[in-house]
Amino acid sequence: MKNAILKTVFSSLLLLGTSSICHAKPEHRISIGAGVLSYIYINEICDEHADVELAPPYFGGNKIIEYSTYEYAWRDLQSLPITANLHYECTLGKHFGIGLCVGYEHQKMDLDINVYTYTGEKITPYGIYDNYDITKKSGKLDRRFFYAMPEATLYYFKKEHVSMYGKLAAGISFSKIKRENADEETRGTRFKNQHFSGQVSPVCLEIGNKNICGFMEYGFGHQGIAQFGVKHTFKKKNESAK
Repeated sequence: MKNAILKTVFSSLLLLGTSSICHAKPEHRISIGAGVLSYIYINEICDEHADVELAPPYFGGNKIIEYSTYEYAWRDLQSLPITANLHYECTLGKHFGIGLCVGYEHQKMDLDINVYTYTGEKITPYGIYDNYDITKKSGKLDRRFFYAMPEATLYYFKKEHVSMYGKLAAGISFSKIKRENADEETRGTRFKNQHFSGQVSPVCLEIGNKNICGFMEYGFGHQGIAQFGVKHTFKKKNESAK
């Protein structure tokens, strides 16, 4: 399902860009931005346990394996809610642009690990239950997120020194996870599966001149609720020749 969505997004952007190029000379722009309160960060602070890698064993019924772990992280994130984003945009005409955003986010938090060891059955007046010894450990959880998203931009208006626009982006993200003092089964560094990433920013503003301007974007997604940065527009060939 996710692959189908991504293919549709890429195909739509490609078709729109191709048709627009036939009627307008493209304008190439690059920008660097810092986002605040991304979807990833908000999702972490809203969860009761920020990171659960292995589910706890089922007490009763069928026995679990002899060795199992339940890992979770505290909610007190020790990193700032900031993402770093690099954008490329090809502006086609006065109202439309396509491009690509690559971004990065870092999170660090305390880590607790409960190690369950099966010790046999326990007979009680209420029935027979599986019995476990629990060993508690603590450490650190370090998570680094990377994402790439094609972007589509719609300019509501473009003046000499000010423009207003909306932006839609969709792509993929993955995370690199490192655990300190964790259990043998989960410690170390490893990559997780790919996930869908996206951004919807309906209210965006840029102020400056033809070459350099500042921008502010407000919306929701992996780039953040608010994003601030600087854009540089490369001169067209006919402008450079003047």
